[in-house]
Amino acid sequence: MFSDFWSKGIPVFTSQGFTGLIQALSVLGTLMSVLTIVQWLSPTSGKGPINPTKAEHYNESFAVVRSIRSMASVHRIICPTALQSAADTARYIGCLDSLLQLNFVHGYSHYSFGDNYVAHLLGRGVWSDIGAIVIPDDIMKQSSGSCSQQSIAFLEVLHRQGFRVRGVKLKFHTSGHFAAAVFYGNAWRYYDVDLEARVNSSMAPDVSAGQLDEASVRQLYPHILANGDRPDFVQGFTRLELMPEGSYRGMRMELLHHITWFVSWFGGPLLLLMAIGLRTLRHVARMRTRVAELEAYIGTDRSQAQQA
Repeated sequence: MFSDFWSKGIPVFTSQGFTGLIQALSVLGTLMSVLTIVQWLSPTSGKGPINPTKAEHYNESFAVVRSIRSMASVHRIICPTALQSAADTARYIGCLDSLLQLNFVHGYSHYSFGDNYVAHLLGRGVWSDIGAIVIPDDIMKQSSGSCSQQSIAFLEVLHRQGFRVRGVKLKFHTSGHFAAAVFYGNAWRYYDVDLEARVNSSMAPDVSAGQLDEASVRQLYPHILANGDRPDFVQGFTRLELMPEGSYRGMRMELLHHITWFVSWFGGPLLLLMAIGLRTLRHVARMRTRVAELEAYIGTDRSQAQQA
């Protein structure tokens, strides 16, 4: 079997195309390794000095909270945990809602070159959403978050504690929005960390029917509707898209981010190792070819001598 491998593989391993492949892997591996070194030397994204708007409740003390686990720990310490009734659950979840409002200001968080240079460059050059962070623990490392990013963090904390959760999509006249729903009190309850809906510790409104009436919207968002009517905003709540239960994370984008993270840190060295392995294979193939040629020459010489 091994001899068959070499007999069939030698023409391939010694071809110009195979040599070109080795050269391409060497160049690409070297370039990616250089980028990995630059990535290692570059600053990462994360929590830092930020200027929230007056309407936001951001508190820089939350800069030390940098993972879902640490936020869950803060939540359990600060908030009441004796969930003996729907009202207790409402206060518990409302407390987390308030904590996350202190943790984030509105704005998309993207991977920096120092975090994941592949996702960063793809986000800059191909599609900005590729660079937008969707992994929950990476979101918690940021001071800013979009509606979807803040909702993902909120729902992930509750999901890990055993709550039934789902995402909620809204469509306004000129934009979309992403919020959250948690099941308790025999209903799906609405929360919006990003726009800081005024749920506080009261029972959140029921969105099981896929809509909110105008009175509930005005009660949730007085800070948005205080300066005049926003019919497009209110209209957006007449048709809410409740995602399937347990659905709130962009799993395909998460998978892409895990892959690009691996490639950005280990892709270059792996390509160089592959090039070295193929170069060794080519060297062995060439040596076997030369040995075969030498044996054929010696055999021919011997037959000529015997004939003589």
